[in-house]
Amino acid sequence: MYPQSKRYAYPVRCVRTPGVNAMATRNVTVTNYGLGIGTVSINDTAYPLENGPALVPIVTGQRVKVSFAPEAGWQFAGWTGNISGSGSVVFENPNANPAYFTMPDGNVSILPNIINVPDYLVCPAGEFEVPATAREGVPATIWAGANVEEKRGGMEFADLMDYTGSMFQWGRVATGVSYMNAPSAAGTDQTSVTTWPAATDPCPEGWRVPSPEEYRALKAFRDYYLNDYGALIYFQGPQDNPFGFQGHYWTNAQSGGTGYSLYFEDQDRGNFYYDVTHEIGVQYALPVRCVRTPGGNPIQY
Repeated sequence: MYPQSKRYAYPVRCVRTPGVNAMATRNVTVTNYGLGIGTVSINDTAYPLENGPALVPIVTGQRVKVSFAPEAGWQFAGWTGNISGSGSVVFENPNANPAYFTMPDGNVSILPNIINVPDYLVCPAGEFEVPATAREGVPATIWAGANVEEKRGGMEFADLMDYTGSMFQWGRVATGVSYMNAPSAAGTDQTSVTTWPAATDPCPEGWRVPSPEEYRALKAFRDYYLNDYGALIYFQGPQDNPFGFQGHYWTNAQSGGTGYSLYFEDQDRGNFYYDVTHEIGVQYALPVRCVRTPGGNPIQY
């Protein structure tokens, strides 16, 4: 091979790996579920499932990105995919959203697995995610936008973000108690455990009482000032305080009959105080704000 100066121009001859059809285009079909289910995106192009099966041409060997945005009342629960005549689609992580796979040399059909979520598990005021980057060592967490309230004989979310909801003694699911000098109630021996038991957790199924560290991550992630009406998350407390400038919330931790609570105060709308391990007797009753793990089905935890 005779060396030449890089300033000269020459033609190029290409090669490829045997057995791979480099020019082939195959189709990805998205299964149609019907109205009001959600939207699948392929390589960031949206295909609403209500519009019927989508047929998307993809070059073989290309890395394909798929994601699913469910409508209200539905929850993503992983991906399923088949290759025409030759097995299943190999997703890099079939439970991820978005997920990725390499387009095979064959037509593909995919669909998101979905689960219907009962209305009482969905927070009317919405929810938001605090990412794992908010505080080192604390996993990502979904926060409900409203407090827990006893409705129709079960625990659901309050309809409004600025409503206190029901009041709970630490470690107990019983309601009907007041903040000051709350009487003892049947249930867990509150001093025998250090973490709120799952059996008496007042949050709707799939949700739970936050830990002190999750409250710290929330503080690190969000500024609590929204406008003249108080905190961004609007933690309405048990005091006679209609704008949520002051209040307590239970965490899931206690020691020796003393529960750890979030205490916040913003009496002058500028000097904000926030204490995650504020100690208060487990016999007192406080509101609860719930969290859950991101992704998957909120009914499972």
